[in-house]
Amino acid sequence: MSSDAGQNWSFVAINTDVRWYALPSVNALYVGNLSTLLKSTDGGQTWADITPNVPDVQWRGVSFVSDTRGWTLTSTGDVYRTTDGGASWALVNTGTMTQEGTITFTDANTGYATSFRDLYKTTDGGTTWTLIKANAFGSYQNQLLVLDEQHLVSTQGGLVIYASQDGGANWSSVSPLPYGYNHNYMTALPDGRVWVACDFGSIAFSNDFSSSFTDQLPGFKYYLNSIDFSNNLTGWCAGQSGAIVRTQDGGNTWNEITNLPLNELMESQYLLGVKTYSYEEAVLASDRVINYTDDGGQTWRHDYH
Repeated sequence: MSSDAGQNWSFVAINTDVRWYALPSVNALYVGNLSTLLKSTDGGQTWADITPNVPDVQWRGVSFVSDTRGWTLTSTGDVYRTTDGGASWALVNTGTMTQEGTITFTDANTGYATSFRDLYKTTDGGTTWTLIKANAFGSYQNQLLVLDEQHLVSTQGGLVIYASQDGGANWSSVSPLPYGYNHNYMTALPDGRVWVACDFGSIAFSNDFSSSFTDQLPGFKYYLNSIDFSNNLTGWCAGQSGAIVRTQDGGNTWNEITNLPLNELMESQYLLGVKTYSYEEAVLASDRVINYTDDGGQTWRHDYH
């Protein structure tokens, strides 16, 4: 995590592979994998196991709309909800969705989930789900973003992303960049701007709800995986071997943080997720490590646990 534009960083090791994460604030960090969900309330210094006490299931993602209210999805489509930050979980829906997918909530009541190729929506906090579109996607989805009630985008991490301009009733597939084989995680704003972190060091950008794209970072040498904007100007993007770039002008220019301490811990890490709170504050999640900075990457602090 950083609170001063990446000047200072601290690294905190955790004893689990990170596959999913939700970072609603610096006071509540949630990470997990197929078997475990963990929570930190002190910036990653210590972690509590908040895995629901459910045998013989695999977890397929988490979504939190506040420090305490969140949901998780199982590989068989069951939905669990917490209102106390993971201290307890309640099974709120079973049997509606039968395959693995992704889950995302926009507020305490409204959420969307994918189940293989299908799209579902809830308006009562996850208790009931309505099938919005069968066979909306070509395969399992990695991420689903909701820009507003009409505009949604989704990615499966391959050649194409999917976009809907009618609330999910109809979807079109879009190839953002012709030379991009992996279009990975995305971030989007309600005004129609969408950014996609790509291989070949590219950041695909759209200002028309994914109808068309340009490359904001041509020629960058590292594979990029995750991207996040905290407002209409400030964003961070991260990927392979500790590659990190950031912008404070909406992506018109991206600046690389180059003086990373590529020791054995950092160099081996593939940055899976980034959460930006401001140009001065960001959290980066990788396999077994939560990364913190507080002064723009000029100096570094190493706290291993």
